[in-house]
Amino acid sequence: MDNQISQTICDAVAFRSHKRACTGFTNICCPMCPSQGESPDRKFRCGVLQSGNRIIISCFNCKFHTAYTLGHPLGYKMRDFIAALGVSARDVMRLVYWAEQVRSRSAVDPELQETLDSYVPPDYPAMALPEGSKPLQEWVADDCLDPWFLRVAQHLMSRGNTIFDATTYYWTPNTEHHLNRHLIIPCRYQHHLVGWIARAADPRLVRYRKQTPSDFLFNMDVLGHNQRRYVLIVEGVMDALAIDGIAALGGSLNDKQVAWIERCGKQPIVVPDRDRQGGRLVSIAIDQNWAVATPHYGRHQWWDADIKDAAEAVGRYGKLYTLQSILATLTVDHRSIRMRTSYSLSKLR
Repeated sequence: MDNQISQTICDAVAFRSHKRACTGFTNICCPMCPSQGESPDRKFRCGVLQSGNRIIISCFNCKFHTAYTLGHPLGYKMRDFIAALGVSARDVMRLVYWAEQVRSRSAVDPELQETLDSYVPPDYPAMALPEGSKPLQEWVADDCLDPWFLRVAQHLMSRGNTIFDATTYYWTPNTEHHLNRHLIIPCRYQHHLVGWIARAADPRLVRYRKQTPSDFLFNMDVLGHNQRRYVLIVEGVMDALAIDGIAALGGSLNDKQVAWIERCGKQPIVVPDRDRQGGRLVSIAIDQNWAVATPHYGRHQWWDADIKDAAEAVGRYGKLYTLQSILATLTVDHRSIRMRTSYSLSKLR
């Protein structure tokens, strides 16, 4: 279904002076600044982003922020913004009526409702951690000297302070499936425990075991953080913990997960691992017109040649530097993405 509200805004923006940013935003001089108590904007500080069935408006000067999602009513803040773009009051009311029609239709049209629901993350059921799991701090307080506990704790500490402090980690003495040789990472959604991921400290074992809901994205709560402009998409759980991004567990994304990311109203930035599996996320980014960051590319690359992923970068350079390197090297140009990622892989041979 065509989003008439998004189309009206994009058409109005196209007739104004604007600048296209590599992040996917179209920047204009904010028409809302005077009404928010600020001087008229002449520095293109208002960003407009159309992402799937959602359009987002965000001004860095007057802090005006609003959004519209297909299937929802047209709010007063978005109405004011559309009017400030020069759209007539009559056309604004026509859009209000159209938005209400879509919302009403979705209540009686199962096919339309299914389309709109595909953008809504599910209500995941609760799931317990493996039997016997306790936080690492409790095992330390109990003076646990189990050799595998000590190896698991040592493995975690080797990842650096940022990852160490990112969440509460668990360990269990349960030997089923060699779980006692794993660092257990809880998976939460809307503050509820819905699964777990176990990272092996024994190199002879498969690196990860997991019990997570279908279609789950690790750390997917960040999709609902309204104050953020970007959502960082990585492959591994440690990478997500290091830079507070979301992890595509398994190195790819299905249509439903892509829809959730599109709907969140933030600019997606893929930060691929420097391996063949990272290429799957890059392909999705190109298909969706998402940005891809390549801090390991170029004469003045931000990351050393032996850094393979975001977690290693944070361990060596710190979180602030790593985030700066991601934002400084992102691009949505398909040719540049292919060239940069191919170059990075060739350096690993």
